[in-house]
Amino acid sequence: MRKHWKKLAFILFVLAFAIFVVVPLLKPDNPPLQKPKTRQIYAPYPNTSDPPVLEFHWEGELGPDDIVRTTPYGVWEGWFDSGYEPAVEMQFYTRTGEKPILAVAPGTVILVEPKYKSLTIAYGTHYGVTYHHIEKIPSNINPGDTIKAGDILGYTETMFREDDRVTEAWWEIELNYKKGDVFRTLPPYKYFSKESQAKLDFIIENATQGYPQTGEYDIAWTVREGCSWIKYLDEPEWWSNGIRVGYEAEGDTEKEFLDRMGLGWTSGDRYGRVLGPTDNCR
Repeated sequence: MRKHWKKLAFILFVLAFAIFVVVPLLKPDNPPLQKPKTRQIYAPYPNTSDPPVLEFHWEGELGPDDIVRTTPYGVWEGWFDSGYEPAVEMQFYTRTGEKPILAVAPGTVILVEPKYKSLTIAYGTHYGVTYHHIEKIPSNINPGDTIKAGDILGYTETMFREDDRVTEAWWEIELNYKKGDVFRTLPPYKYFSKESQAKLDFIIENATQGYPQTGEYDIAWTVREGCSWIKYLDEPEWWSNGIRVGYEAEGDTEKEFLDRMGLGWTSGDRYGRVLGPTDNCR
């Protein structure tokens, strides 16, 4: 009987050792991210997972003398004393005064942020468009509403005035998408129709102040070389979060994105910016 108890005690000891000592040693140091809950906030519109075909709309004529400068997707932007922030949108500045910003794609309104001059509209189940520097967003545009391409979403932000005349206005567009269980930005240019790309090419070719100051354009509104953060990555994608595509899930954090890309850049300074290397691009 005593032999049986000794054998049982030995078995229990081995099991306890395996559970509390061996098993923890087998766990990876950096376990994969847990799959987040990815519930969409509103019903998708249109009901598709395909990417949108964006259409650039502009009220009236936009002549060469109206275009001041551009900031393509992929460059460093800002006037910072400690580094540079990646531009994940495409933007242009004009002398046309206050002009309506028209929706480049249909979708469901997700975020209306007049304080930040921003509006986010999800397209289908996997994409979302955020408009920045947008003023006078109509009061009848609310989260959950559906938008058609070409609808007026607001007006270009006024940058400078002279003698009660707008001398410079500003407009930006950012394209985000759901990539598995995480969220990323994409270069918007290639998602525009061929007709719209021709209009955008006209804008960037006639900008009186070229940007970036060094480096070459790859495909018009996307910069990959010279002063570009894209050259540090395998793909021209930056971090984004779920709300920009219409999801409650956050996916990974911006710091996790930087760590996984092997980038030792500052994540979140006192202004909440991600700052890259100071490579004399400004």
